[in-house]
Amino acid sequence: MKIINYKKSKKEQVFEILDKQGYILDKEVYKIFGEMGLYKIHEYLRIWKKLKADREFFKDKVIVAKEKGHRMHLVKIKHNEQKELDNEFYKVGKEFWNEIKLKD
Repeated sequence: MKIINYKKSKKEQVFEILDKQGYILDKEVYKIFGEMGLYKIHEYLRIWKKLKADREFFKDKVIVAKEKGHRMHLVKIKHNEQKELDNEFYKVGKEFWNEIKLKD
């Protein structure tokens, strides 16, 4: 028998509200984290903004490779004609890097 978790994580709850509204109220933060955890929202906001920016930048680009550097995540995109840009990598957030599915 497989147990399925039906409750969303705090990250999923925060991201769902931010995707829907674009902002989050203190009342909603209080429901998710409680009184002593109100400061935690700032890290989730930073992650959400970085993920949104990465998705926007790479939405019309073809990602051909992804690598993990020292304390950073890198992706390589396909360039049409410029040969000198073949070894160029872009630094992205960890959440976007984990989302990327490469075609083999």
